[in-house]
Amino acid sequence: GGYLKAAVNGLNEFAGNGNMFALNEMSTDIMAGPTRGGDWDDNGAWRQIHMQTWTKAHAHVRDSWNILLSQVFNCNQVIYNSTSATEISQARFLRAFYYYNIVDLFGQAPYRDKGQDVNSDAKVWSRTEATNFVISELEAILSSLPLRSTDASIINKDAANFLLAKLYLNKAVFTSSTPAGPYNFAPADMTKVVSHVDAISSSIAPDY
Repeated sequence: GGYLKAAVNGLNEFAGNGNMFALNEMSTDIMAGPTRGGDWDDNGAWRQIHMQTWTKAHAHVRDSWNILLSQVFNCNQVIYNSTSATEISQARFLRAFYYYNIVDLFGQAPYRDKGQDVNSDAKVWSRTEATNFVISELEAILSSLPLRSTDASIINKDAANFLLAKLYLNKAVFTSSTPAGPYNFAPADMTKVVSHVDAISSSIAPDY
C-alpha cells in the first residue's frame, strides 16, 4: 500500500550527507566538513554539529526528528490498518528500524497507541523502554520474515538479525541509568550479538 511504500522510500533519507548521517558522522572525529570561507559553511551548520554546539533549532536535528517520526507514523498506518500479515511484518521491522535511530540519536521516544488522536500529546518511552520495545518487536517478527531476496525492497531475516545484533551490542549504553557510563556489557547480550551475526553468516558468504 501507499503507506508501506512511503516507509520503504523513507530509507532514502539516510543516503545524503545531512540529517541522520550528519548527526551520526559529523558529530564525531570520523568526519569534518570541508568549509572554505562561505563555501560549504552553511552558516556554521556543520561546525556546530562537529563541535557539538547545536541547539534544538538546528535544521539537521529538527529535520532528523521529523523524518524519523513521520516514518513511524507511516508504519503505524500499515500495522493498524492492513489485513496483510506480510505487509504488517515488513512495517513492524521498518518501525523498529526508525525507532532504533530515534533511540540512538535522541534517547527518549514518543509513541501513540492504536486509535489515539494524532492531535493529542504523544506518550513517551524512556530510552530503556524504547530499546526493549524495539528488541521485542524484532524478535516477534523474525520468524515471519522471508529469507534473502533479489528484491532489495523486501525486508528479510538478515536485516532483522543485523539490527538485533546492533541493539544487543549497544544495549548496555541504551539502558544505562547513567548515560555517560560506566556501562555493564552483559555476557548474555554479547552472546546474542554473536548468535544474530552467526544467523546472517549462515545465509551469505563469506563468513560475516
